[in-house]
Amino acid sequence: MHWHVDSRGMGNLSWRSRRAHLSAVFTMYERLLAQTREWEEPHQCWLLIDATDSSYDAVFLHTPNPNRDNFPLDFSWVTWDVEVPERLREFMTDPAWQFGRSEFQGTSFYVRDRPAAEPEAL
Repeated sequence: MHWHVDSRGMGNLSWRSRRAHLSAVFTMYERLLAQTREWEEPHQCWLLIDATDSSYDAVFLHTPNPNRDNFPLDFSWVTWDVEVPERLREFMTDPAWQFGRSEFQGTSFYVRDRPAAEPEAL
């Protein structure tokens, strides 16, 4: 499932409008994380921000699908731990979040909970 805050693309009209929609989509992401934190069912949550079109900004909830073998997503198209663009810094409020960038189909930014560290080999 995924949810768009600005499906009509009103955030494309001005930075003021885009900022308001970004604030809303980050709030949705925080709420989704809080609501799913205690779930026992495997799931992934992430946020996508399109660099040029706010209508693509969305919050995603991904669970295993009996019809496709695509869980968990590996995000191999995303480069993680990149510098956060200045206009997005105010929204990156949780140090547990990981920020990434993709150039797969235009520039997109991703936010997810930072994966747990791999245990060190003995």
